[in-house]
Amino acid sequence: MKQRLRSLFGIVLAVVLAVTSQSAAFARGQAGPAGTMVICRGLTVSTVLVDAHGQPMQVQHLCPDAALALFVESGEALPPRVRDVVWQAVLWDAPPQLSGSLVSISACARGPPVFL
Repeated sequence: MKQRLRSLFGIVLAVVLAVTSQSAAFARGQAGPAGTMVICRGLTVSTVLVDAHGQPMQVQHLCPDAALALFVESGEALPPRVRDVVWQAVLWDAPPQLSGSLVSISACARGPPVFL
């Protein structure tokens, strides 16, 4: 069972790597813009990339850091359930009484190190 899961996990990783590398290769191999067109509207300036025929185009930019977004859940998660707080008294048993006398330990200081 463990070997089967390991093989399946390896196949899934290989497929994810192949898909992301294909999209990265497509983004790198796409023809760049032939020029730019500057449009002035009122007080704002907009720059539009155009292809060889003068049609507006969008350059695809693939960010490798965003590849992990494939593993993010896309649906909305339900809010966590709120637990009711209930206070309860805790009754502790009395600690057991030790019988016998405690041994008194006297202080024993030591002298300076031998090498001094």
